[in-house]
Amino acid sequence: MASYSIFHNEVDEGGGVSDYTVTSSNLTGSGTINDPWIVAVGDDVDFSCNFAAAGSTVFGLNSGIWGQTSLTLNLFNPPNLTVLNGLDLTDGITYQTVTYYVRRQGATDTTPDQFSVGADVTNAALSSNTFRSFTVTGINADITAVATKTGTGFCKVGPTASGPWLDSVGGIGNNEVVYCRFTAPTGNSETSTYTVTIGSVSDSMSITTVAASDGTPDAFTFTDVSNVEPSATQTSNLITISGINISTAVSVSGGTYSKNGAAYTSSAGTAVNGDTFRVRHTSSSSYSTAVNTTLTVGGVSDTYTSTTRAIDDDPNSFSLGGNQSDLGRSETVPLSSWTVAGMDATATITVSGSGTAGTQVSKNNENFFTSLTGIANGDTIYSRGTTSSAYSTAVTATVTANTAQTSVTLTTEADPTAGPDEIAFPITTGTIKMSDINDFFAGTGTSAPHNLGAYYRGGTYVPNIGTNSGIPTSGAIAFSDFYSSATVFSFVVDPSFKSSENNQPAPGSTTISVAWSALSDWEVGPNGSLNIGATEYRYRNFVITQNQNGSQVPSVTAGTTTYSTANTLFRIGMTTVNNQEDFAYGTMIIDARSVADNTKVASKTVQWSLLVNSTN
Repeated sequence: MASYSIFHNEVDEGGGVSDYTVTSSNLTGSGTINDPWIVAVGDDVDFSCNFAAAGSTVFGLNSGIWGQTSLTLNLFNPPNLTVLNGLDLTDGITYQTVTYYVRRQGATDTTPDQFSVGADVTNAALSSNTFRSFTVTGINADITAVATKTGTGFCKVGPTASGPWLDSVGGIGNNEVVYCRFTAPTGNSETSTYTVTIGSVSDSMSITTVAASDGTPDAFTFTDVSNVEPSATQTSNLITISGINISTAVSVSGGTYSKNGAAYTSSAGTAVNGDTFRVRHTSSSSYSTAVNTTLTVGGVSDTYTSTTRAIDDDPNSFSLGGNQSDLGRSETVPLSSWTVAGMDATATITVSGSGTAGTQVSKNNENFFTSLTGIANGDTIYSRGTTSSAYSTAVTATVTANTAQTSVTLTTEADPTAGPDEIAFPITTGTIKMSDINDFFAGTGTSAPHNLGAYYRGGTYVPNIGTNSGIPTSGAIAFSDFYSSATVFSFVVDPSFKSSENNQPAPGSTTISVAWSALSDWEVGPNGSLNIGATEYRYRNFVITQNQNGSQVPSVTAGTTTYSTANTLFRIGMTTVNNQEDFAYGTMIIDARSVADNTKVASKTVQWSLLVNSTN
C-alpha cells in the first residue's frame, strides 16, 4: 500500500516538517482534476492546495473546513500542522492561503536516465580545462556523482558552474544540474579519458593534446622540366606543406615563389601547415643549359630545374620536288627550291649523289656550288642535278643541310632505238633511187653529193636495229639492201634545260628569254637526220612552277600549240620594269611528229628559268 505525506512550505522534498502519513483509503479524488494533477498511487507530484471559504469542495479537519476545488483529502489529526495567524477554521469567513505539498512515499529510484558529458576534444592545449554540464533526470531520491579518469590531467565535478571542483558530489536530486571540469593531459600528443558515474549510469569523453612543436615539414618535390625554350618563364608544379604544427621559415634562391596563389616574391617568409607553393624563374638564354630555383621551408629543400633544349641547326624538312624520269641524257635538271626555316643557327649545305648526278646548290639563285656555308632562316636554296649520259639510267641527287637530308632520283629515257617507234622504208620491191634513201633516212634537208658510208647500218643516218639486219655495217652495199628497212623516230639528242640571267636597269625595263631551236638544240632520228622537213613540231603544257615577284608573268613568245614543220624555234620570255628583281622557272613539253607517219610522236619536257637582278 502506497503512503503519502503532506508538507507545509516544502521546497526541498527531502526536508520540511514531520511527515503525516495517510493510507490510500484516505486519498480520494473529486473527479474534477485532469492529468497530470491527479495525485494517485504511483505518482511523484508536488501538490499545492489552498484554504478556502466554506462552500468549496471540502474535506474534514477536526471541526473546521479546509477546501480545494480540484482535490478532496480526508486527513485526521495531522500532527505538527501549523495554521498561520488570521486563519479561522470555524467561522468560514476569514481565511488565508497556505501551501502544502503532497508526495507519494513509495519505492526509492536512484538510477538516472542516460546523460552525456559531450564530444571528444582534440588538439587541446596542455593542461587546458574543458567545462561541461548536464541535468539529472529519472530519480526520486538524492544521489552522488563520481568523477574518474584514465591518463594524466584531472576529472572533477561540482554543484555549481564555479565549483568547488571535487572527485564526487552528493545530494543531487531530480532535475538538478551536474557541472564538470576536465583538465587536459600534461604531455603532447597524449589522450586521457574522463568518466562521470551516477548510480549505475556513466558517460565518458576523451581529450587529446596537441603534438609537440614541429616546424620541419614532410619532404616535398618539384618536377623538373627539360627541352624548354630559352629565356622563357618556367613555373613549377604546386606543392603543399604538411607535417608541421607551428609557423616555420621560408626562403628561396635562384628565383621567386608564390604562397597560396599570391604574387611571386624572393623575400623571406613563413609557412604553416597546408600552405601551397610554386616557384618560378626564367630559363637560360643558352641552349642545353639548366637554371635552378631552390625553395627551403623549415630546413627542408627541393630544387626546381629547367633545362633548355639543344640548339637546332637543322632546317625544317624540305623537298626537292620528287623523283623525275624520262629525262634527256646529260641534261641539267632544276630541282624544286625551298626556303630555309626552323633553325637556331646558320647551316652548311652540301651535295652528294650516286652516278654522275653533278648536284649543285645556290643561295637565292645566285652562283651554283657543291656546298654553301652561313645559310640562315629565310634564305632560298636552289638545286640542280645532271642526268646520266646513258639511256635508262638513274642517278641520285642529294642535298644535306647539317643533318637534314633529301634525295631525288633522275632517270633518263629508254633507248629509242630499242623501242617500237620504227618507220618502215616505203619501197619494198622494184627501183630504188639514192634520193629515196637519202630523203627517208637523212631528211630532205640533206643534199648531194652523198657519202654512202653514212648509210651503213649503225652509220650516220641508218639506225642499228634488227629490222635493218639486211644492211651491212661495212663493205659492199646495194640499194636492194634497203628493202624492208626502217628508221627510228625519236629524240636521240634531247632539248635541255635553258636558263637566262640579266640585270635590271634603274629606271627602265628589261626583257629576258630562253629559246630552243630544231637546228641546234635537239636531234630527231639517227643523228638528227629527221630534224628539218621530215618532222613537224608543237609545244604544250607550259607551266610556271614559281614566280617569285609575280608582277610580270613569263609567256611563250615563239612557237605554236599546233603541229607545223615551221615550228623550229620555241622561246619563253619575260619583261620586268622599275628595277624589280624577279625569278621564275617552270616546264614545257615539245612534241615531234613524223611527217611520213603521223602516228609516230616523240615528246620531251624542257625546263627553264629566268632571273632578273635588281641594280639597287
